[in-house]
Amino acid sequence: MYGFMKFNISAIPSGATIKNATLHYYVGSNLSQPRNFEIYSVQDAGDTWNEASITWNNMPALENARASASFIPQANKWYALDLKPYISEEYSSRNKIVTLVFKASPPANTTNQWAIETEESSHVPFFRIEY
Repeated sequence: MYGFMKFNISAIPSGATIKNATLHYYVGSNLSQPRNFEIYSVQDAGDTWNEASITWNNMPALENARASASFIPQANKWYALDLKPYISEEYSSRNKIVTLVFKASPPANTTNQWAIETEESSHVPFFRIEY
């Protein structure tokens, strides 16, 4: 199971030094078993995907694992994940659109699913970037 998020970091001023970059996401369901996932990057050309049309057959190729986490989701709770090295690298390469691909590890099945609330909810995932 994969989940895709895209963020625009073009508001970071030229020449800035990234001090912190933390992804904040909200999980609305309570689960009793640990959930493991990795976050992957995609090639710059892969940042053109659209949430209305992305499918298994046309999703961008995964590049490198940038972070991993393991947690037991608790209902109605915010979580944070440090992605400073990845965001710093993207900013340094002048890539202003950042795609995050969440990949369940091991691959999701009916006992390894969980959901992050999206932009359509009242708990929109966001980056807190300090520079």
